[in-house]
Amino acid sequence: FAGFYIVADRSIKPGDYIKIDETLEGFVEAVGWRNTRVHLWANNIVLIPNNKMTQSVITNMTLPNPSISVYTYCGVGYDSDLEHVERVAVEVANRVIREFPGGDLTFEPVVRFKEFADSNINFVMAFRAVEVAAQYRLQHEFIKALHKRFKEENIDISFPIRKLVWDSAQAFPPQS
Repeated sequence: FAGFYIVADRSIKPGDYIKIDETLEGFVEAVGWRNTRVHLWANNIVLIPNNKMTQSVITNMTLPNPSISVYTYCGVGYDSDLEHVERVAVEVANRVIREFPGGDLTFEPVVRFKEFADSNINFVMAFRAVEVAAQYRLQHEFIKALHKRFKEENIDISFPIRKLVWDSAQAFPPQS
């Protein structure tokens, strides 16, 4: 019955990119009566019994369309001009999605500052790939280009540091 349900429901079909219970992801190769065959990025095939598929949370990354959001997290030093950081990051994202295959030119890249962290002001850069396979290359190229551009613009990507402050009079009281 599970195989019939999956085939009749058509919520997944060969060529779709799916995530199963947030632990397994890949391209659907075939949906049969007994199992579904998924091709993983590691170039393995996984056969998933259809009764397990019907009991799992499945995210079809291809629906409603194959375009996928790409998120890259970064942090900049507290002395950074955030307007400048945002402008530079958006420029870099626009260049990357224009120059490399798979960038979705219909979506305007966006920066969202997320938190005041220990050593950085953290943000997320969001842009889109036209299909799931392009996301990794685009993110790879974006990180390289952003790192280079931040160096050129003297924008600091901080690393964790601790500043210790103590009162020397209390730490080392006068000896009598």
